[in-house]
Amino acid sequence: MTRNRPAATSHHAALVAAGSPGTVTCSADSQRGRIPRGAAHRRFDARTRSKTPMTDLEWHCRNAFFLLLALPYAIALFVGLRAAEDYRVWILSLIARTYFPLFYRLRANRRCPFPDGPALIIANHRSPVDPIYIWCFHHYGPRGRRKIRRIEFFTAREYTTVPVVGWICRTMRVIPVGRDGRDMGPAREGLQRLRAGHWVGLFPEGRINLGYDLLPANEGVAWLALKAQVPVFPVFIHGAPQGNSMVQPFLTPADVTVLFGDPIDVTPYAGKRPTHELLAEITDLLMGRLAALGGVGYTPVPPPERAHAQDERSEAAPATASPSTKAALANEHSTPQSNGPADGSERNAAE
Repeated sequence: MTRNRPAATSHHAALVAAGSPGTVTCSADSQRGRIPRGAAHRRFDARTRSKTPMTDLEWHCRNAFFLLLALPYAIALFVGLRAAEDYRVWILSLIARTYFPLFYRLRANRRCPFPDGPALIIANHRSPVDPIYIWCFHHYGPRGRRKIRRIEFFTAREYTTVPVVGWICRTMRVIPVGRDGRDMGPAREGLQRLRAGHWVGLFPEGRINLGYDLLPANEGVAWLALKAQVPVFPVFIHGAPQGNSMVQPFLTPADVTVLFGDPIDVTPYAGKRPTHELLAEITDLLMGRLAALGGVGYTPVPPPERAHAQDERSEAAPATASPSTKAALANEHSTPQSNGPADGSERNAAE
């Protein structure tokens, strides 16, 4: 709506005609090379009037268009956050799905058979990237896509303080294990998480295996399975890249195949005293199924030599053996033994 101001217009014309101070005539401005103030305003008004004003309908249509562009991203973020236990887990899953296809060709023999309830996951250990390989397939369950969950692996405590690896460890809620192995807290923590319905993963070989056949396993995996009474799922990884450092396998292209096996039932051993003989039997059962899944060999350690072999492994690689489960087993036996089930499998591939 245009306001009518005739008095102001007449007063301004009178001031210009009289040449009063504070006013600039067009001739003076032209001599100075400047555009008169009134002419600039008139030119701006002309440009403004030359454009067709936007109606309310056009304004709403434009806003609706931008909202439609942002809607898919908002839905993806909402679904991702609801589908994950934590927003950090969803972010890590998004990073893995974006990064891994650039370096790895990942395949699996079947959909991930892990249940909705608790499970103990055992796997061979060939590369520091092994836990992520398994985790990339876990949300493709037998009945379709399911909630993104954590697989809480045992890992060396010092890796939780490394800037990038530490964030991954905290996101996945790994179970830190001290290299001295004097604390039995990790074994108790793993058992508590299994009883709480979580997925707990470990590598029974206790360290990265550079050979072909499986290494002799620690009895800590049998102790956890026996005490928790949860199904044990073997997973074998073929083609995982290896290297001289922890970073190199993450940057080495490879064709990786993940084989998921059927669950191993340990309920027939429920209620039995966890003697070394019983734990050795359960360990050989679990490792035999894992070796058969991967098509590799596994030679069980004879009972008289098992304790001596575990002592040698503890001396050769102290970071891969933890007396925490030994202490737990000693409490079960009420007789101290130095060659109890070393929980050396309680390490993540984060090394």
